[in-house]
Amino acid sequence: MKPASRPTRWRPAAAALCVGLLACLGVAPAPAGQVADPINDRAAQALAAEPAQPERVHPKFRAFEVLRRTAVSGCAAAADAVSLAKPTARHPDDPAESAGTELLALPALVRLLLQFPQCIDEPMAQAMQRALAAPQDRLAHGTLNHAIMRVASWYLIAQRFPQATWPDARGERRSSQELMAAIQQLLQRRTAQFFAAGHTEWLSPTYAVVNLLPLLNLIDFADDAQVRANAQAQAALLVAVLRAASFHGTLLPPLNRLNHDQRNAPGDGTDTPAATQALLWLYFGEPASGSADLANRNEPAFVTIAALSRWRPPAALFDPAGRGGHAVRMRTPAFSRWDDATTTELLGDGYIDEAYALGTGNVVFRPNTYADHLQSFALLLKSSSRHNAIECRHPFFRSDAGDGVWGTDRWSPFQQTHRIDGRTGVMLFRIPRADPWPGDPASRFFAPRSRHAGALVAGFQCRVPRSFARVQIEPHWIFVRQGEVDVAIGLPVGRFEIDASADPPWHHVARVQARSAALVFLVRKTARGDSFRAFQAWARQRMPKFDPATTRVVHTTLEGRRVAVQFDLQSLPDGRVASIPRVEVDGKSAPPPPQAPLLSDPVTLADGVLRLVRADGRSVYIQPPSATAHP
Repeated sequence: MKPASRPTRWRPAAAALCVGLLACLGVAPAPAGQVADPINDRAAQALAAEPAQPERVHPKFRAFEVLRRTAVSGCAAAADAVSLAKPTARHPDDPAESAGTELLALPALVRLLLQFPQCIDEPMAQAMQRALAAPQDRLAHGTLNHAIMRVASWYLIAQRFPQATWPDARGERRSSQELMAAIQQLLQRRTAQFFAAGHTEWLSPTYAVVNLLPLLNLIDFADDAQVRANAQAQAALLVAVLRAASFHGTLLPPLNRLNHDQRNAPGDGTDTPAATQALLWLYFGEPASGSADLANRNEPAFVTIAALSRWRPPAALFDPAGRGGHAVRMRTPAFSRWDDATTTELLGDGYIDEAYALGTGNVVFRPNTYADHLQSFALLLKSSSRHNAIECRHPFFRSDAGDGVWGTDRWSPFQQTHRIDGRTGVMLFRIPRADPWPGDPASRFFAPRSRHAGALVAGFQCRVPRSFARVQIEPHWIFVRQGEVDVAIGLPVGRFEIDASADPPWHHVARVQARSAALVFLVRKTARGDSFRAFQAWARQRMPKFDPATTRVVHTTLEGRRVAVQFDLQSLPDGRVASIPRVEVDGKSAPPPPQAPLLSDPVTLADGVLRLVRADGRSVYIQPPSATAHP
């Protein structure tokens, strides 16, 4: 079978191999005297980075390495493509799913096929088609990134092999045209849902980037204009959300599907970088990435596809409004399939200034289901060091690992937060003696906390980076100075105890033993000559009143408003639990959070329309052609 003709939107830069990394991107070097595109420069750095670890044999790692090496070194590296197309065992997170081509390998395999057709000769193409035609579920969903990786990839595979027939695991067969038509409907439904409600993984430090890669493949290679337009709209929305919630490349909580710590500066290769931050670096230059980060292969080199794509974020995102400080209010929906009805899972309310960012959030969840890879609070300070986040949390979901282990459970149902304004936040803890939702010890959702079911950890911890300029821990206060920002963390009832054994290389850790407690976070920008001691005296006068019996804190703002925040854990009729505090301002209930998925000065998503606002006040509106969700 002859390879399908290439769309005019993409032309390989060289017939057999790339001569220079910019040629791999299909970009000519900048003429003398002109400034090169920094995204192309960063893409070249990403493509040039050889893995620091021994090569991983799993297809999800090999596929991205084969793609990267083909782009850099030429067609000899593509010889492994046929083996990557062969079915593998079923995915461990989808036990009902039949065996098939590795999901995380599919986007890289598709780009290899379509961006470098000169490297796939006729015998290879036929062998790949035979391998890909093995019976498997091509329309299954899985998680959100599983779904888009699967259907976007099979759409383009069917386009590449128009005469093929594709059997599923039940024996049903579809022609390429039938498969593409079925997938196009699913893609339209996904687009409509994304613009109507956002989606669960749009702020995942791990999986947001994985959701983008299949969209870039559709943008670069799909023949159908509407498929491309929908993919372009989704890509713009996803990157706009990341940009709106980014503080110099660190995503502001609340976050879910958080597998690894975010970093604020180049790492040393000993940890696993959060994959989505590589995307923010590629497009916007923050956070800074070093050679150790680009060479790290603890996760696949996902950024390879973005580095090879010619798609770029909307111009408005490079000069956004809100540089002087702005609020970011978000509703992140719970997991759903295609355009099924969904509910809110995360309620986020943050504030981003050039020098600091305050991220608060609360959660609606289902007990004993997936809820632990989540972070609901952080105070981020501008810094040139690797760690820049002040974090506090109650160990619950993975407490059996030890209450000093800062893993993926940066949130507990027994902690709640509220942002009072751009410089003040409060955090409440009300911890019962026993787990209200004991489950099956064999369940992967309950097992990591099962040994604490009868005696929950009776306290919480805060950690502060040691790299900050000044850190002072007292029984009732933690004071921090970093750059042009002073921070005070007040504890009205209880005592901070320094834990010298916890996380010694990177953080100061302070513990509080209490079942009912409150914290207040006070942030103040400093001016030249401002005294740290004077700031501490100012903060001590602002300690709020706290009632441990009701877990209610009352704070008076600088403007004289009296804000009362009370812990409230409610069981909902549908089996979910809402961990959201009650808030009163001057004795009246605060208004409910807005219904729009995202509201901020630079980026708004409301009523199915994405609005991007430039620094000069001009707005850009983006709406996909398939903007009506199915009933």
